[in-house]
Amino acid sequence: MGSINIPEALSIVEATVGDLASALSQGHTNSVELTAKHLLRIAKYDRRSTLLNSVPIINEDVFEAAQASDQRRASGKVLNPLDGIPCTIKDSYKIIGMTVASGSPAFKDLIANEDAFTVKKIKDAGAVILGRTNMPPMAAGGMQRGVYGRAESPYNAEYLTAAFASGSSNGSATATAASFGVFGMGEETISSGRSPASNNGLVAYTPSRGLISIRGNWPLFPTCDTVVPHTRTVEDMFALLDVIVAKDEKTTGDFWRGQPFVKLPDVNTVRPKTYYDFSDANSLAGKKIGIPKIYIGGVDSDPMARKVYTHQSVIDLWSNARKVLEGLGATVEEVDFPVVTKFETPDPDILEGSSIAPPHNNEIDMCRLMAYAWDDFLANNADAKVATSLAQVDSAIIFPQPPGSIPDKYDSNDPLVRHTDVMAHITGGRIPTYDIPSMGNALKNLEDKRKADFEDWLDDLGLDTVVWPCNGDVGKADADVNETSAAEAWRNGVLYSNGNCVIRQLGIPTVSVPMGLMADTKMPVNLTFASKAYDDGNLFRYVYAFEKASHLRQAPPRTPQLVTDTISLGDGKSKLGLVPPELTLDVTVVEAKDGKKLRILCGVKQDEVSMLSIFVDGDKLDDIKLVDSKREAESHVLGSWQGRPEEKGVPAPEKAMVIVVATGKNRRSTAKLVFFVKMHGQQKFLLNSFIMRVIAGFVALFALLLTCAATNNGLTDIVSWDPYSLTVNGSRVFVFSGEVPYQRMPVPEMWLVPKPPRRVWGHGLTLYPPSVYFFWSYHSPAKDVYDFETSGKNIQRLFDYAKEAGIWVIARSGPYCNAETNAGGLALWGSDGSMGNLRTSDARYYEAWLPWVTKVGEIIARNEITKGGPVVLNQIENELQETIHLASNTLVIYMEQLKAAFKAAGITVPSTHNEKGQRSQSWSTDYEDVGGAVNIYGLDSYPGGFSCTNPNSGFSVVRNYFQWFSNYSFTQPSYVPEFEAGYFTPWGSSFYDDCTAEHDPSFADVYYKNNIGQRITLQSLYMAWGGTNWGHSAAPVVYTSYDYSAPLRETREIRDKMYQTKLIGLFTRVSSDLLKTYMVGNGTGYATSSAAIWTREIRNPDTNAGFYIVQQSVSSSRTSETFSVKLNTSQGIITVLDVNLNGRQSKILVTDYNFGSNTLLYSTADILTYGIFDDNVDVLVLYLEENQIGQFALKSNITSQTSDGVGTVTYTQGAGKSIVSYNGVLIYLLEQKLAWKFWAPPTTNNPDVKPSEQIFVLGPYNVRNAYVSHGVVHVSGDNDKSTTIEVYTGNRGIQTIDWNGIRLDATKTPYGSVTAQIPGAEDRIISLPPLQNWRSADSLPEKLPSYDDSNWIVCNKTTTLSPTTPITIPVLFSSDYGYYTGAKIYRGYFDRKDFTSVSITCSGGLAFGWTAWLNGVLIGGDMGNATLTTTTAVLPLQLSSLQPTNNVLTVVVDYHGHDQTSTAKGVANPRGILGASLLSPSSSDLTTSSTGFNRWKIQGNAGGLANIDPVRGPMNEGGLYGERVGWHLPGFTPSSPQFGRSSPFIGLNKSGIEFYTTTFHLNIDSDLDVPLGIELSAPAGTEARVMVWVNGYQYAKYVPHIGPQTRFPFPPGVVNNRGLNTVALSLWAMTDDGATLDTVKLIQYGKYQTDFKFNQDWSYLQPGWDESRLAYA
Repeated sequence: MGSINIPEALSIVEATVGDLASALSQGHTNSVELTAKHLLRIAKYDRRSTLLNSVPIINEDVFEAAQASDQRRASGKVLNPLDGIPCTIKDSYKIIGMTVASGSPAFKDLIANEDAFTVKKIKDAGAVILGRTNMPPMAAGGMQRGVYGRAESPYNAEYLTAAFASGSSNGSATATAASFGVFGMGEETISSGRSPASNNGLVAYTPSRGLISIRGNWPLFPTCDTVVPHTRTVEDMFALLDVIVAKDEKTTGDFWRGQPFVKLPDVNTVRPKTYYDFSDANSLAGKKIGIPKIYIGGVDSDPMARKVYTHQSVIDLWSNARKVLEGLGATVEEVDFPVVTKFETPDPDILEGSSIAPPHNNEIDMCRLMAYAWDDFLANNADAKVATSLAQVDSAIIFPQPPGSIPDKYDSNDPLVRHTDVMAHITGGRIPTYDIPSMGNALKNLEDKRKADFEDWLDDLGLDTVVWPCNGDVGKADADVNETSAAEAWRNGVLYSNGNCVIRQLGIPTVSVPMGLMADTKMPVNLTFASKAYDDGNLFRYVYAFEKASHLRQAPPRTPQLVTDTISLGDGKSKLGLVPPELTLDVTVVEAKDGKKLRILCGVKQDEVSMLSIFVDGDKLDDIKLVDSKREAESHVLGSWQGRPEEKGVPAPEKAMVIVVATGKNRRSTAKLVFFVKMHGQQKFLLNSFIMRVIAGFVALFALLLTCAATNNGLTDIVSWDPYSLTVNGSRVFVFSGEVPYQRMPVPEMWLVPKPPRRVWGHGLTLYPPSVYFFWSYHSPAKDVYDFETSGKNIQRLFDYAKEAGIWVIARSGPYCNAETNAGGLALWGSDGSMGNLRTSDARYYEAWLPWVTKVGEIIARNEITKGGPVVLNQIENELQETIHLASNTLVIYMEQLKAAFKAAGITVPSTHNEKGQRSQSWSTDYEDVGGAVNIYGLDSYPGGFSCTNPNSGFSVVRNYFQWFSNYSFTQPSYVPEFEAGYFTPWGSSFYDDCTAEHDPSFADVYYKNNIGQRITLQSLYMAWGGTNWGHSAAPVVYTSYDYSAPLRETREIRDKMYQTKLIGLFTRVSSDLLKTYMVGNGTGYATSSAAIWTREIRNPDTNAGFYIVQQSVSSSRTSETFSVKLNTSQGIITVLDVNLNGRQSKILVTDYNFGSNTLLYSTADILTYGIFDDNVDVLVLYLEENQIGQFALKSNITSQTSDGVGTVTYTQGAGKSIVSYNGVLIYLLEQKLAWKFWAPPTTNNPDVKPSEQIFVLGPYNVRNAYVSHGVVHVSGDNDKSTTIEVYTGNRGIQTIDWNGIRLDATKTPYGSVTAQIPGAEDRIISLPPLQNWRSADSLPEKLPSYDDSNWIVCNKTTTLSPTTPITIPVLFSSDYGYYTGAKIYRGYFDRKDFTSVSITCSGGLAFGWTAWLNGVLIGGDMGNATLTTTTAVLPLQLSSLQPTNNVLTVVVDYHGHDQTSTAKGVANPRGILGASLLSPSSSDLTTSSTGFNRWKIQGNAGGLANIDPVRGPMNEGGLYGERVGWHLPGFTPSSPQFGRSSPFIGLNKSGIEFYTTTFHLNIDSDLDVPLGIELSAPAGTEARVMVWVNGYQYAKYVPHIGPQTRFPFPPGVVNNRGLNTVALSLWAMTDDGATLDTVKLIQYGKYQTDFKFNQDWSYLQPGWDESRLAYA
């Protein structure tokens, strides 16, 4: 028997799935090693040297997936052959938590909310996703450069890696061909999957319709889009298809599987048990194959057939392929190709030889379908931070023309160039996709064309399959900039894959396989096999046989094998161990003679590691030394990146890629992936798994000291700043504030105490009101009319309250706010377009905002700290992005105008602005300051990424704030004007109470401490309390509640997140050493024994106090980690054992922390606060979670004495509290949840509270104030349950505690505090009356022809200032007639009786609806859609309802607010009817201005812009009849016969609007705070709209068929806790099924014993009805 030749090694280059799966299964390698090897190829060839740029987005968590695969393998639980196999995914597929830009700058920040179906299947199979591959914007093209540039050819740099006009999967194919991944996932609309596969010699599969779910992929042309897998062999394709071809029960976003018109076969009836069943090497024997003559240099017999260019070297490849086919027993026949020639029959006016791209020939408007599909994708993805509708997107940046590039040569009607039309399909109103007229017929016609022109043709010729060269030639790489190359690249046969648009339009399945390299260019070309729909299996049999007989694929020469590509196969199998080796990593920068190098320090256990490998940009570092028990290596000198400067990447391509792999003796490996970059002369270490440690700390310290002198704005030195912190009145301060919108609380008394802990949880700018938007819309009902005095608009009262409470204020007066408020806070009188170009230097806009800034600015100026008031900072504008740094830029001029206006108003405190996330660099004096810069730069951040339906989503902290501020605002303190404290949910989504992930107190614990660790000393939470969008104050993106999942609930109740936030706020209030720190170092495993821990060390250069912020390396982890930490103290390095972090927990460990006259040498327990008291006792408060071990040491004797005077305490935290007391030090050791009830009310009205100006209180639900007087400590607050109160004052003479006016005998504790038992409210009975005795009346008499509308405004305008062109004339935009808020009612008159239908387009904001009646009879409308702002419907006119003359069409249009500027033209987007035309078979003479209507009239809110109810303000009411005549107001008495005795429970039995009123009495005890609300529900299927008014305030918009809100709270002052209340309800039944409600009841949320006077006389806030209202009937 002869010997068997067993290979000694396997290269990953060109390795198959089977090769690698075998190597993994036999233990020759593991997935971590295999993943690292592929990443090294990406580092070497994609990011450096060859610069292929195919994988611009690296999966930073890639080694987690690889490690999970190895763990399964070690446990004997391998999933399938793909388990552990590295792959890549195109940028158009959703991968949860990663961006899904689809190559477009418009969506570079869009975060995927789920995995695409195929991605989920690949993950479930255990494959390892290395990253996302490159593509042009929106896949709309081929080799056009997108936000990440484009991929280049691994075969020949002079040629394109895909067809120029259709090759969007260029990154996928390049990466797979270059062995960056074993397979790639591309997709195709025209030929974008086949084309790059051909140019890279890959196998590509375009399936029959519906066989592979495309759910979760960005669409382009939905009728054509399909998934296209890329592999290097047919067998690899089989392995992949076995995983991704599966039934998907969901159809959202998958056009063909969701459409109802054409029945598709069940996937399981088409796919085989395994695709390997198609491995038939003899399948071509006896088969008849057609080859279209036009693709091999021949001429089709159709004289109208378009010429196809085919290069001779391609014809030569075909000739060889033909021999292979015939050698396998097939007959090959040259044929015409009618399916293409018929489809592409050119317009007679197009000259022969024209290079215009072939047509799409789809009866559906592809541009419209594309718009709808993009709009639906954004809505389903629900990333409100970027866009949930296409209408919110700047169309100019969806597919921008790259600078210097030649314009594309698509036909002018091609949807790929009609980008302005795309947006118009959305902003102009849309309907559901499948309701597009003639959609069903169009789809059926596509199916019929395939059968008649292709499948029947195959049968007629007796063909089993048809084949052709995939392309006739390959375009030049410079086709984007060279006209000659462009002309060649745009030839028919080159611009697309052969077959052009036909293949995907008709759903013809294909498989393409390599045919070899062109002799002259050395570029690959594929052979495409095609057959009948759902004959995919036979295609695989054929290509399998062809590949086995030919072996024509060749590896690309530009990416040859690396040394690291080799896998040693050894002599036998090896089983993986169960435990991977530990690995820590520390990277620093060192200066070398010729540049900068990286010094890499690795920690491993010597006895468990057999090999340690370190790589930088793919190069292995061989010189690894042993230094202090760790392995150390230095990189080569870092060179500069040589790629195109405009090309982006994640991480950026200029960053060096560092990979460290430790392989244990048990064959398990651990790897780390980090990135490093030099920018602006500073070292930057970024991303989840990198390390940063500045060893040369003195360098950073010296740099900071050079700039530590305080800076001011030249107007005042009372508020100044330096790179560390803000300074107020000469003292550094830590700003820990929160946003509270006064406009969302119309009761000024609640501004002082909405139930916040006021000043007791943070420093100075604490909770209410800290950071305050001022809303132009609320104060200015009409041009030149301003109200700053009436009730809730009296902002002087707000400032007075702040001063009284001892709270500083950050003023944010716009003029634009955003804030999810109506029009973003811009005055609604500008909604008629009169403001011009918003947020620019447009003179019209300047004239509009200047009076507002002048008036509000003067009030702010009177109240700034320089004049004894509370205002310390003034924000200018809001999230205005400076994308062009030129002095002539209109935004720069605008900002300069604003600065001048605020200065002229008298404001002298420093100015600020808030950057809209890390999307641009705006208005900083430290970065390209060409004008418009503010004094203190700020960066907004909303990093949570939470889902209301998936509690495990998100929770990935941002770790590059320090780097960002170091780059862009290095002379200023780090300021976050808006940091996530919750998030809004839109119409139709989940309600806030259900978003438990947003309520998690661990978010505050981890994220806010993470910010502290990055030297942020000004942080404002958005929102601290969100409030209610009462009236019509909401922007369309939100509904009535603006709870925001904020720390304080909408009902004014404290969430646990608020309690945890308070702990951090109290810590920052007293920790003055935090206010001047420098970054010492940070990273995974930094200063700890575990790579599972991420640490930042910051230190005060003056006191040497240190702060170690520790968190889990994977911040979302829910595992518990115990580790040791090395703390650098004044006594040297101290190692502390048994430090523990539970899942989603963070701690701030301190060293040399001074408190009072004592010093805490170190502590591994969190500091809550400390106080200095008159009894010469320093009181320190520490907290831990229960059962955690804490250790601290004082430089004084407590429990043990050492020679250096250090006392150490080690303890396990139990439930409740423990006390340590000795020699002038008292330490509270609190379990964290008990610490939540620890309060420190100040004894001063100075916002800068010192440690000696506090009283400590433990126990109550909430504490507002505390003071000592005559031996009594007075404490006021709120309490839910009876409990023990403990108070520490430092006054040993306290004998009595006064709680909310109740005198209680105090019990003294041994350590100096006093205690007593305080009452709660748990036993108090609250009796809420049922809502009954309703009176009801018709609130839509306007639908009847007999209604008198003689006093209504006639719609007679033929022009408008609106930027939106009216669909019909006269202009019907409501704002043009002075009606802004609430429902609008229109009456249109016409005479002719031959009209059969009416087309109406209305706009009212997301989820709005409208209804139309003809002569009192319902004809239809639109129920509303949570993703649509504008809707169109064609409604039939019933002949029986038509009159010969004087027909009346009544249209009621709901209103959900004016848009913010993130949506098209913002406030100027019109509301009401946008156009209305009557239609009939004989109405062809109708035009825009001749619509069939004789006249239109409009009615809106009573008085229009006259603001007849100034107390409730300009946004409370709309145009319903009952509102206009004041039925909702207190004091209105309903009377017969107009009012009947019906109720909402009876409702309406047909369409219409009914108004219901009743009253109820409350008698809530005066010492109780009982948040109240109303609950509504309706029977399933109800299509209706409901509003509720309480004492005249509209506090509920309920839309049962959209949701989500059903419970609506309202505050004291709106409701009378003791006395009479009026409630009114409108019920709008939108169909003739009518509508009823099955629940309308009062509810209570909680109950609290209090001293606040909620039962005061609120009558000044509740003006009543008078007869003047009847004038608006």
